[in-house]
Amino acid sequence: MALRWRHIDFDKLNVEIKEAFKSDLEIGKPKWEKIRNVPLPARTAIELKKLRAESLHVLPDSFVFSREDGSSMLRHWFSYHFTKAMKRSGIDWKTRQLRPHSFRHSLNMFLRDAGYDSEKIRAALGWSSEQVQKNYDHWKPEHLKGQADIVDGIFG
Repeated sequence: MALRWRHIDFDKLNVEIKEAFKSDLEIGKPKWEKIRNVPLPARTAIELKKLRAESLHVLPDSFVFSREDGSSMLRHWFSYHFTKAMKRSGIDWKTRQLRPHSFRHSLNMFLRDAGYDSEKIRAALGWSSEQVQKNYDHWKPEHLKGQADIVDGIFG
């Protein structure tokens, strides 16, 4: 929610994570004081360009997600709209206790299951160590099915 337009490079499809909310009123460096660059998916870039075209506040220091007066939407806005999106999509977010942060766990598992390099995943998601990443691992039987297929192939 502390993302500013100057942190997005639409030409290189890159976002520089330089700031984060420390409280509802205080902005500081991200976790672990670590500034990082994250690839911007093309589909997300398209949506951000639409948002910028509709926004009243597009100066480099303006917040990407802002109120009409240019102030940040803050966490409460995001949580409110996350809840609405979960209801619209039919996802049972209450029983599953899903929060916006939950999707960091999902993304980690999708990328790991697809065979992406763990070190690159950690760099993109801003995790400082393999141990931190392991806290986001939630292996389920469907993740491990490929191993059973390999064994079946060996003994054919």
